Amino acid sequence: MKKKLKIDVANFWKGFREREVYHDYFFNLLRERYDVEFSDNPDVIFFSIFPDNLKDHRNYRCLKIFYNGENVSPPDYEYDYSFSFEETDEKNFQLPNFVRHPFFQEFRKQEFSAPARELRDYPKTKFCNFIYSNPRALERQVFCRKLMEYKPVDCPGRVLNNMAGLNAGWDEKLNFLKQYKFTIAFENVSAPRYTTEKIYHPLLVKSIPIYWGNPDVAEYFNPASFINCHDYENFDQVIAHVKEIDNDNNLYRQYLDVNPVSKNSKLRNFAEAAILDRLDKILAPILQAKAISQGESAKGFFGEYPKWVKNIESFAKKLKKNRG
Repeated sequence: MKKKLKIDVANFWKGFREREVYHDYFFNLLRERYDVEFSDNPDVIFFSIFPDNLKDHRNYRCLKIFYNGENVSPPDYEYDYSFSFEETDEKNFQLPNFVRHPFFQEFRKQEFSAPARELRDYPKTKFCNFIYSNPRALERQVFCRKLMEYKPVDCPGRVLNNMAGLNAGWDEKLNFLKQYKFTIAFENVSAPRYTTEKIYHPLLVKSIPIYWGNPDVAEYFNPASFINCHDYENFDQVIAHVKEIDNDNNLYRQYLDVNPVSKNSKLRNFAEAAILDRLDKILAPILQAKAISQGESAKGFFGEYPKWVKNIESFAKKLKKNRG
């Protein structure tokens, strides 16, 4: 029988509560092992970094798990555990944001369902795309303008827009990307470990990413499967290589045919079972305490708690008496 678990979410991005909460990654992952329900009095709250007029994690007194897909973090005293792009340790589990995205577990194993194969096998009849809405990241705008001197680049986002826009949602974006030989895949900033869907989405649909961002990105994705701007002295050299690939079908096919998940890739650490095992470890103490307080039999570090335990206070009194 699955253990009951009450959760809530706060401080996620705009529209999350209205559109995504019941499709939330953690909610659906936890349902595999727990009887999960949303509650205003949760056992655990998952929160992120965005303003939330309805709920703020600082108003809760429960276990707090911070989820971060961006290159910023709150003070560590505001949460008990985290899932972020930082390295795994006792308090954090490394979980880049693209792990939550469609088909990731298939991509990690390179075993694809029919819908994923349709995206990957779609004919690449167009040259290159650029999909961005944040105008503050200037490097990618400079690069895109330079590449446009060679061939037109389709830009449906708000930055450098030159065509009809896309609706919000991963499905529409993936169906757009699947048409293109190349995708400009620049992060908002360049920082170690900070790796997002910018590179994952084009690799998923077999559009060659032109990547800039995490200087250690090869720890995650096979460097033979994408163009890494960090391997070149300047953008002119990058564009020269893009031209070479664009005009040499054999070279182009080499990028597409290589496995983007190398043997030692960190992506192999992001199996759902490993993520659930970490969540089990995090949740075990509060669920044990909850079981004791409700008078249930629960197994602790020292064996089976007896059924006479009605709550934590009575357990403490009995333990004190036995020791006396």
